[in-house]
Amino acid sequence: MLLLISLLYPGLGYGQGFNFRHLSVAEGLSQSAVLCTAQDEKGYIWVGTADGLNKYNGYEFSHFRNRPGDSLSISDNFIYAIEPAKKGGIWVGTLGGGLNYFNPKLNSFERWPVTSKTQKLTNEDVYCIMDLDSALLVGTYAGLEVSYDGQEFERIGLENDFLYTPRDLLLTQRKEILVAHDYGLSQWEFGNGFSENQPKGLTDLNDQQVNVHSLCQLSSGEIWVGTESGLFLFDENYNPIRLPNSLKERFQNTSIASIYQDASSNIWIGTKY
Repeated sequence: MLLLISLLYPGLGYGQGFNFRHLSVAEGLSQSAVLCTAQDEKGYIWVGTADGLNKYNGYEFSHFRNRPGDSLSISDNFIYAIEPAKKGGIWVGTLGGGLNYFNPKLNSFERWPVTSKTQKLTNEDVYCIMDLDSALLVGTYAGLEVSYDGQEFERIGLENDFLYTPRDLLLTQRKEILVAHDYGLSQWEFGNGFSENQPKGLTDLNDQQVNVHSLCQLSSGEIWVGTESGLFLFDENYNPIRLPNSLKERFQNTSIASIYQDASSNIWIGTKY
């Protein structure tokens, strides 16, 4: 399910409350498990589900699915990652179909299969994507991979024995790259590799590490962390923030697959169920 959250009075803080709106299959989503969300340069909201890619114009959804035999359609219907591309359009990561680029001018997809001699990824399960000025980072089942030229990919992190599957990537306002995975959070730097970054309080009710699925830093600086065990909030220095009751009631023990803040400061939260 997709939940749209907006502050009733933006700028007054959490105490003044939130406005909630649910979007589900009844409103036109292609499937109920929402795994990723992003906004493109034209303002459309893109939503990835376990059965198709959705484009939302604020009123209705349009759907993109694989069409057997059509190489210009998306490579697979299980959509796990969406990232606005620096060159325009969007990157789309699929589970089993590798990396896709959606060209808005042609309204079609370009596929980057792992079988290609160039643009080669190690694995076809793509969980997260980050498009930087200097590189394209892609998290696959096999680990974190990087392309500096838009062609060849190389796996990174092996020197640190970083063997986790990246679930999400976040470039913070301090230019740190956070990596979400099944054992919490790590940090990655060009040239320096990986280091652990486990904020205090990022544990479940039994004080165990949680599976982190999604990361989002709001324009106000707070970092929202979506996990298998619910929603966690931290300030920009990774100090825990007490979850407001209105959010706690909705997201405690809820599997949160995606968190995204759009250009209007609305927060989009996708859940698996």
